[in-house]
Amino acid sequence: MDSDQNVPTGLVSRVTELQQALFVRDHETVAELYSGLLHQEPDFLLKEPIQYEVGRLLEHNGHLLPAHEAYKRVIEHQPRNKMYDSALRGAGRTAFRLGRYDESSGYLRRYVDTNPRGEGVREAQEMLANLSAVDGSEASTAGLAPSAETDVQFPADTSKLQNHADSSSSGFETPQARADRLRDGQFALILPTGVRIRLAAVAQVAAGFLGVGEAEAKKLLLRQKGLVLDELTFTQASALIPLVRNSGQRLQFVCVPRHLRPYEHYEILRGELHDKGIHLLTTSFDKKLRWSAIRLINCGSIRNEPIVTVHGSSPIREYRFMGSSFDSNSVLPGADAAFHLDVREFLDLLCRRAPKAVQSHTVQQIVQRRRTSLQEFANMEEFEKYSLWLLFSHFGEKVVIEELQLLADLDSRW
Repeated sequence: MDSDQNVPTGLVSRVTELQQALFVRDHETVAELYSGLLHQEPDFLLKEPIQYEVGRLLEHNGHLLPAHEAYKRVIEHQPRNKMYDSALRGAGRTAFRLGRYDESSGYLRRYVDTNPRGEGVREAQEMLANLSAVDGSEASTAGLAPSAETDVQFPADTSKLQNHADSSSSGFETPQARADRLRDGQFALILPTGVRIRLAAVAQVAAGFLGVGEAEAKKLLLRQKGLVLDELTFTQASALIPLVRNSGQRLQFVCVPRHLRPYEHYEILRGELHDKGIHLLTTSFDKKLRWSAIRLINCGSIRNEPIVTVHGSSPIREYRFMGSSFDSNSVLPGADAAFHLDVREFLDLLCRRAPKAVQSHTVQQIVQRRRTSLQEFANMEEFEKYSLWLLFSHFGEKVVIEELQLLADLDSRW
């Protein structure tokens, strides 16, 4: 926060809390605190890098209104800083997704004019080309201009990797194309982590949708390990909206990317560790998985048998090292037959070799020596559900409830 401002009572503690939430990527808390600060202290400013990072985190997790405001404050209040150009692009993206097309065009043109050779010029020019094809009537039917932001969001499991790819990073998507894709998409309703959830309230959502008793729904949720409902069509997800709103819980709709389906898993018989990756041998194939291709590292235990999994490839597959897979007969550094690893050492090695991979909460705690035992699962099905929840939390496409509602309303009119 700028040191020359007259700081109101309590503002320092709220900004400190926001910065702590930003550090652990808790976007739900960041959105709540930042929106509150904008409302209560409209003139406050954060330091430029923090202000920009708030905007980026919120944009990537669907909090478009506060993200747009964060970018604007970097541009308007702090124009001479290294974040200025990136904030122009961010403001252009968020303005478009909010349906503010003239405003979006203005920010993007300012970026192109001031950075004719900047690294993001090509992306900005593509966005401007798409903007030229969008008029007001198209925007009103695209389902991407919510007037207010939803509170139905949650922070993903703490990790060192952003949890899903923003559409702007892989090519700009028009509003109509996004609306069509969502209508044809597959959805999941998932639980948050780091936020208190009333099991009974969530069970009512599942029970109301599935037509079962609440007791049975509670048992289902405990087995699902984070997945409230899975494999939902757009119509089914839309039908859940009133149940989710009435529950008062911060549940999250996720559109499941194609690279997560179909989801397959393989038990590894032998794995040779090399400088560039792991040579995996199963009963049906052998495969070389580069360290850079590993997206998620997870672990657990079933009846005291340890499991370590790495998730990678495209579509993403899960490769499981079971129980005895950590001895010299199955995990080898090249051809060194004297090699031996226990579970903790194996996780240490994986995390060092694949530093960009998401680590599950248990993996983080074991690597950081905060715990010694693995999380216990009743059976393999529970472990698989937990793995899916991790994948959806980090790599699923967050969809705000207003967007689902608007698209559903438009479909009903037709």
